[in-house]
Amino acid sequence: MYSVSTEIGNNLRKNTGFASIDVAFTPGYAFDGRFFVGVPLTLSNELFRTDGVQTYESNFRMGISAGYNILSHDNGIVSLSAAFGGSVYTQYHRSLYYDLCAKWGTSAYFKPLVGLGVRYYQSLGNTGKDRLCLYVSIGFRFN
Repeated sequence: MYSVSTEIGNNLRKNTGFASIDVAFTPGYAFDGRFFVGVPLTLSNELFRTDGVQTYESNFRMGISAGYNILSHDNGIVSLSAAFGGSVYTQYHRSLYYDLCAKWGTSAYFKPLVGLGVRYYQSLGNTGKDRLCLYVSIGFRFN
């Protein structure tokens, strides 16, 4: 199983200005057509707003994910997945992330997917505040 997706997220808390655009490649393995695991490799471009000053940062994240196709029929699939990971390379803001996402797609070998998820970023050290983000995902999966 391989998947590629673009994720656009925005902070749900108004006290910390944050938005991100991510591109994720996830190699993995699908068991029995329902359960799957993967290693998300994510390139992220993040916007931080602090006291009216905007800064951009590039970030590389790596993690582990697991998911389950909760509904699978001839017309498509609905899957739910969870992921955990952290910053591998970053300029300043190091963090861990916890992710939960629901995706809808076709049941063909090549599956276009659309998803909606929530991601919590836990800041490490004195690198900023924790952030809770809602994101939209568009991509595809092979399996």
